[in-house]
Parts: sequence; C-alpha cells; structure tokens
Amino acid sequence: MKTLSILVSRNIKLYLRDRISVFFSLFSALIIIMLYALFLRNNLISSVTHSGGVVRYASWLVDSWLMAGIIVVNSITVSLGVLGLMISDQTENKLRSFLIAPIRRSTIVSGYLVSAWIIGSALTILTFILGEVYIKINGGELLSFSQMLKVTGLIFLNLFSGSSIIFFFVALMKTNSAFQTFSSVLGTLIGFIAGIYIPIGVLSVSIQNITKFVPATYGVTLTRQVFMDKPISQIFAGAPEAAIVKFEKFFGAQVFIGDY
Repeated sequence: MKTLSILVSRNIKLYLRDRISVFFSLFSALIIIMLYALFLRNNLISSVTHSGGVVRYASWLVDSWLMAGIIVVNSITVSLGVLGLMISDQTENKLRSFLIAPIRRSTIVSGYLVSAWIIGSALTILTFILGEVYIKINGGELLSFSQMLKVTGLIFLNLFSGSSIIFFFVALMKTNSAFQTFSSVLGTLIGFIAGIYIPIGVLSVSIQNITKFVPATYGVTLTRQVFMDKPISQIFAGAPEAAIVKFEKFFGAQVFIGDY
C-alpha cells in the first residue's frame, strides 16, 4: 500500500508539473463550449422552442444537454492525458526501472490507474461546477442536492469505466507518436459518439447503432437524464409520454435497442 501511494503521488506530481498538459486536458471542453456558443446554441434553442418550449426553458434544456456531455467527455480525455505518463515512462526507460525493482506489476498498473482516477475526478468535478455556473448565468436553474450527488456518482463511474478501457489500449502502445495519434482520433470520435457536436438523432441509423456498443454512450445518457430532468418536465408539462420519449431519444437522453 505504501509503494502504491508513492507511485500515485509521483504520477500526480509529474502530471501537474506540466501545466500545458493540464491545460490541453481541459482544452477539448473549452473548444466544445466555444463552438456550441457560436454555432449551435441558437439553432438548438429554436428547434426546442418550435417543439412548444418557451425560450427560457429551451436555453436551460440545451445548456444542460451540452454540459452533461462535456462532463463525460472530459472524464475520458483527462484520464487519457494522465495515462500518457505510462508512455513517457516507457520511452524514457523509466518503466524498465520499475519492472526490475521489487514492485509487483499490479502495483505499477494500479499506480497509473489510481492517478488517472484522482486527477480525472478533481478536474471533472471542477468542470461540473463551472458547468452549473454557466447554466445559472444563462437563466437556468441549479441541480438539486440529490441530483448533484447522482452526477458526482456518475462522474466516478464514468472515470472508472473509461480509464480502465483506455488503459487497455494505451498498454499496447510503444511510442509517443502512436499515443498522440490515438488521442487525436479518440478525442474526435468521442464528441460524436456522445452526441456533443450534434444531437445523436441527427446521425444516420447505422452510426446510431454503432454508438450503442460504446460504453461512453450509456454514461452520457445517464448523466443527461439527471441534467435534463427538470427542464424537460417544464417544457413538456402535460405532453403525452410518447412525445417526451421521442425527444429524449433524439437528444441522447434515452437509448433504445429495438423496443427496449
């Protein structure tokens, strides 16, 4: 346990020492917010307004839709950035030193994963707080305390799932160039899979079916159900259940496989 804590502390310090790396771990979220504010927000608000929602609730809804997606994407990209330390250690032959030392391989692996969970949790929760501030500034309402606890739990769940899967792929890489390529591809794909750049209902049926085999899809869906619960109840007050389900399916707050 002491060895693990030393490795975790070492990885966290190395990651935080590189401030540029920390910045770029959050940079994808900043880019998404800027693109959303400049090009998507007004169009999405208009589409929701045409569905019968007033502007105030419509803006609250689409802002909540975006922030839920950003939280999940951020948990994945931050974890990826932290796990990049393993590639750096490998290319600089530091990992070889660990392997010949009297340290279990499982402890070395756990050191990287626990570091990713701790840093990912801290930065993703910070993103969550800033997201709530953004929603409030734009006329929305803050989540209730119980909803905040649910989102926090989902952040931990998404981090555990995402970082564990990412670790499998990172462990197969031997060079920084391979890792950088993987990071670029994953960062681009996850935005579409999570339905961040556009609502998932806009994608073709075949692409939508592919996203159902990606664990992150369900993390985004569960998070959006919490974020979008209040604004949807306001906009669709008195509406039939079928209309609500259709809307949630289009915006990625519901996932269907067949009729399930």
